[in-house]
Amino acid sequence: MLRSSAIAGLILACTSVASAQLPEPPTSPSETEVSAGRAAFLEGIGHARAERWEPAREAFERSYTLSGSPVALFNLASTDATLGRHQLALAAFDRLLALPDLDAETRERASALRATSAARVGVITIRGIPDGDARVTADGRLREVTPRRPVELVIDPGPHVLAIGMPGAEPWTWTGDVAPGAILDLEASLVLPEAPPERVEGADPLPWILVGAAAALVVGAVVTGVVADQSAQLQPRTELVLDL
Repeated sequence: MLRSSAIAGLILACTSVASAQLPEPPTSPSETEVSAGRAAFLEGIGHARAERWEPAREAFERSYTLSGSPVALFNLASTDATLGRHQLALAAFDRLLALPDLDAETRERASALRATSAARVGVITIRGIPDGDARVTADGRLREVTPRRPVELVIDPGPHVLAIGMPGAEPWTWTGDVAPGAILDLEASLVLPEAPPERVEGADPLPWILVGAAAALVVGAVVTGVVADQSAQLQPRTELVLDL
């Protein structure tokens, strides 16, 4: 029960992000806008009856943008659900259900369809990410930059590519299929580079200087020996030179 409540809360939080993709309706549409919105609505109905869902969605979105009609918003939400875009459908249904003067029949139908979309989305929990701001992308699109741990995503069913990046680390990626209603727990292998050791304040540099000086003396002695040896080989009267 607690798990179901947590998932419901996560879905609600994620739909608030998806709602930013919804167009804002006009506060007081003009007669011209209402007329154009009605024409777009009828266009969407024609596409929907022919199961041309993409143009139907575009027409319903245009109708809602022009008129702010709750019926256009309902059709936009249900079309997104038909297309498998349940996150967008949830955001549209939530906006519709928040209308105080929505009639009872539409509210009941919208609530039932919203529950269906909520059961279709997948919930992914990603653990093992170091502390800090994580850049989370899904299918090449930025989802969020978050310090929250673990990272949790609500995602539509289907094939997906997830990636998490942090400054200085190689991004972690995951590719796979998300089944409808799936709950996945993933472990990320993302390691941040180690910070360089801090210099201790007040440390005495003299031992390092002495070691360096001693090393210089040894190297100097070796070099001197080599030079002396080479010099000896150039002298014809030394034991290192053979007369022919």
